[in-house]
Amino acid sequence: MLRILIVDRDRLITDAVSSWLAGRPDIELCATATNLADAAAHLADGRFDALLIGTTFGTDVPGFIRRLVETPPGPAIVALVRPDDPDEAVRMFRAGASGVVDRSASLAVVFQTLAAAAGGDKVVPPDLVPHLVEALHRSQPEANEWERRVAKLSSREIEVLGWMMAGHNRAAIARELYLSVNTVRTHIANVLSKLDAHSSVEAVSIGRRAGLVPAENAATSSASERELHPHP
Repeated sequence: MLRILIVDRDRLITDAVSSWLAGRPDIELCATATNLADAAAHLADGRFDALLIGTTFGTDVPGFIRRLVETPPGPAIVALVRPDDPDEAVRMFRAGASGVVDRSASLAVVFQTLAAAAGGDKVVPPDLVPHLVEALHRSQPEANEWERRVAKLSSREIEVLGWMMAGHNRAAIARELYLSVNTVRTHIANVLSKLDAHSSVEAVSIGRRAGLVPAENAATSSASERELHPHP
């Protein structure tokens, strides 16, 4: 038996969905609200298994969803989204919604989505998946300036930079990588050039800002692994 709260600014939506659900034998309670204040009051007064919330409240909706998610236990949240705005669906998922359903979907699909979300599933309409993936790709943050510079380095140059970040000089790096000092000198020169750095100190700073880990840390981890799993 499910307890469901339906929240949308459009009373035609809330009335249509609640009337259809109220006639089902697996629905214990179906409450409605046409504003977020009334919705919050309903949620404070009783426990609901699922919340269907329309995005007609604009930018207030993600914040409302986040507050519910951050104060468990709460209902599974399904957002009623516009079919022509996949970015809206992305915002709802990022806020913490368990599923989204198209505003033009049938009442049967709405109920199936609510029931699945209440059961712990994440629900995305199949026809929305390509648009959702595209929107997620578009919303990925661009690499920062330091990451773009480091991306120019070869794998060997990144390795050399890692040892530079660990505080090793050319001779020490040469010993660690089984290279000649002249070869290491060439690699360091290439690192400085590609990073647009004027000194080794500046190159190390760029590496750290780009999120690189000093090579010594990796070496320590490898040594620990060898101690835990020695070769026969």
